[in-house]
Amino acid sequence: MLNEYMIERGKSLTTQIKSGIFAHVGYALGIAVIFWSTFASAQVQTVSGSLSLDYLYAGKTTNLTVSYQATDSARLPGLGLRLHFDSSSIDMGDYTDRLRESAQPFQIKDDTQDYDSDPNTDKYFLTPWADTSGDGWPYDAEQPATLYKVPLTALSGFSGSTLKFTASSTAVGYSLQASDVELLIDNIPPIIVTNGTDVTVALGAIYTDAGANATDNVDGDISENIVVTSNVDTTQLGSYAVRYNVQDGNGNAAIEVIRNVTVEDVDTDGDGILDANDNCVSEPNSDQLDTDGDAVGNVCDLDDDNDGVVDNEDAFPLDGTESVDTDSDGIGNNADQDDDGDGVVDILDAFPLDPSETMDTDLDGIGNNADTDDDNDGVLDSVDFYPLDASKSNEQLLDIDGNNQVDALTDGLLILRYVFGLRGDVLIGGVVAQDATRASAEDIEAYLGALIPTL
Repeated sequence: MLNEYMIERGKSLTTQIKSGIFAHVGYALGIAVIFWSTFASAQVQTVSGSLSLDYLYAGKTTNLTVSYQATDSARLPGLGLRLHFDSSSIDMGDYTDRLRESAQPFQIKDDTQDYDSDPNTDKYFLTPWADTSGDGWPYDAEQPATLYKVPLTALSGFSGSTLKFTASSTAVGYSLQASDVELLIDNIPPIIVTNGTDVTVALGAIYTDAGANATDNVDGDISENIVVTSNVDTTQLGSYAVRYNVQDGNGNAAIEVIRNVTVEDVDTDGDGILDANDNCVSEPNSDQLDTDGDAVGNVCDLDDDNDGVVDNEDAFPLDGTESVDTDSDGIGNNADQDDDGDGVVDILDAFPLDPSETMDTDLDGIGNNADTDDDNDGVLDSVDFYPLDASKSNEQLLDIDGNNQVDALTDGLLILRYVFGLRGDVLIGGVVAQDATRASAEDIEAYLGALIPTL
């Protein structure tokens, strides 16, 4: 290790030896040893261990994190580290987060030479590091650096254990400084805290316990394991106790916590009706009116008649058969034969809830008053001789020759000639369209004979 130290810390001295300033090797080594002995007393490689859990019991695991700090954060050749433990008390798992892998793997060895001078530890965890880069160890890690993490599990019969560190090797001129790590048996009981304090309950009321929470130094939140016992009887006046108990995984019992419950006569709203018999304890209602018989007084009930419509939206909040009065005539729609009050009874009204509409001839969902084409024949009502008859319209009726076109020089002349008494060939001569479906004088006379009286 002296050579390792000279490589790391004694470069100037080595250079002097090589240059021949100190010709006598023995003398030079003596000077170096004296120099190092003076300097080394202040040089240490410090190792410390921290636990995720300080207290354990059989089957419980804690995680050990081992940290490293060299004097003045020096970069050194390396460190060989032993972690001594009692294998009958502790099981050591696989390490994680090791600060760079060295050429040698971690090893668990029998402590036959009792390196830590403790007969209670029989094995050690050997973890060596070495600087192979020439940059100094622990390489580019900031100090304090995490050397590794390892899980430790307490075995059956665990009653506490001590972990100790020793060095298989240190940097030249450096010593190892490390404190023991104590694993303690868990004998600390959990703590119970109630949700809320003592309570007073009205006679006859339903008591709902607020519960409690329990925490343990090892097991954490164990609220779900709380055992609750209660003798609360709200039908009888008196004082009662709700008891909470719990144990942690090691059988440590918490101090029992008790919530006191007092059952007494109470009149919360001051209406002269005790809460035990009051159908609305928050609002005064000495009449105890309960229209729907649901045991909730009307002053507290959002739906007094229990018709599924809340009172502030119900035109008849106390009548379970009615909830709407469209025409505001005081008669609910269920009983009213003319809901919208437009003078047309509902069974004949296409829009029984709309007083502005009663008919929808073409069944397009638009009432005739708003619809511009009531019969949906494509002819606006304003120019349709038959606005409610889709089979008739001005344009269709005035197509005298039936060619689907209304033309003044054909259809118009035919009407004028007929009105002035012309018949036969004189009636149709030169005015019937080539594509007419009514081309003969007989057909046209018959059509006009039926049409004229309707115009």
